[in-house]
Amino acid sequence: MKRTIEALLQLSCSLSCMLLFSLCPSNTSAQAIEVGYGKGEVLKLDQWLNKEEGLKEGTSQSFWLGYVYQTHAGEQCAYASDYNYPTFTFGLLVADFNKVRLRYDPRDTRPIDYDSRCGTSFTAYASIRRAFFRTKSGWSADYRFSNGIGYNTHIYNRYNNVDNILLGSRLAVYFDVAFALNYRYRQYEFFAGPEFRHLSNGGVMRPNKGINKAGIGVGMRYHLQPHDSISLKRIHKPFDEKRMHLDISYSSGLRGAQGEWLYDANQYIWNKNDVDNIKYGKDGYTLCHYHLVSTDLMYRYARRYASGIGLDVLYEPYNLYIEVQNESAIRSAKDQWSFGLAAKHEVYFQRISMKMALGWYLSRPFNEYSNTADEYPFYERVGLRYNLPILNDCISVGYDIYAHITKAYGTELILGIRLPGPRL
Repeated sequence: MKRTIEALLQLSCSLSCMLLFSLCPSNTSAQAIEVGYGKGEVLKLDQWLNKEEGLKEGTSQSFWLGYVYQTHAGEQCAYASDYNYPTFTFGLLVADFNKVRLRYDPRDTRPIDYDSRCGTSFTAYASIRRAFFRTKSGWSADYRFSNGIGYNTHIYNRYNNVDNILLGSRLAVYFDVAFALNYRYRQYEFFAGPEFRHLSNGGVMRPNKGINKAGIGVGMRYHLQPHDSISLKRIHKPFDEKRMHLDISYSSGLRGAQGEWLYDANQYIWNKNDVDNIKYGKDGYTLCHYHLVSTDLMYRYARRYASGIGLDVLYEPYNLYIEVQNESAIRSAKDQWSFGLAAKHEVYFQRISMKMALGWYLSRPFNEYSNTADEYPFYERVGLRYNLPILNDCISVGYDIYAHITKAYGTELILGIRLPGPRL
């Protein structure tokens, strides 16, 4: 089972890295090496972490090394020009969480005499960085999005790391967003700015609150050529493909049983006179498989963007026998179905795109007997797509993270088809 979960996480994150790497042609003058350092605090975005000494210490730091490719005017790429010639980075990051300490409650009478820890995470990532202004004197400012996969040295363990409910698996999905002010002098470029980093397993194993870190990042890039060696002059190509289109997609999702975890977490049984027979959590929780079909009416109004509205139909067959948080509830087959209406937005760069959704449940009977803290009337989905060069680019594959208030609910692999409408 664990191998299946790890394979899913690895596939989804490796897909994003490979697709971004495929966008970067070879051009020595447009390459650089980047090194960076970040320091910050783990955020208390959960009621458990806000308990007295729930998160006792949250200081963390990170180090990274990356290969950078700068798109430029010589490529004659309209997408690159529209994005003001973004850069793509592929690198390795070491996130040091060894000072992070967790303890459920210092007044708790459990026979546990230690603080849990989060250890170190080693992450391979890909990122896109877009400048929103540049000057001839070498100053610029930009924002960055990253995605990757991390390996965690210290995870939840009911025997010796029982309060680390932030990281529940060795492998984790990695995201970050950052802003930076840059100054370039000849072949050297220095940068600094705020950053937000996130690690979680996408909800496929429990516990999984995830680590959210906010801080400041600084670093330097060494470019293989001087500042004025490549042209960043914008080219303007009209976009003549404005049209409505219908996106129909099927998502196959996996998630760990949140109900099992919460039920178990509230039923800790122990005997203070028999420490060897403590029951505190389990070694694993049921892996649940769900299905989701989305029908989205989208309007492609620019080369980079499309927006629209969609209907999401969610089928969760395990709701009747796994998520048993309210035993007195009377359930029926309809409790396995949920319907949602969502605003959709898609951002394109050549064949790759990022799709986002913010939805509201029109019907979710599961809420009537669920005590899950993560159950809300609204939801989010975000992930990457790749349009295959077949059938006039109408078929796409990718993955999504399905979440409630940024807390991962499940991880999905997606197959989609686009039905173009007339040009507008």
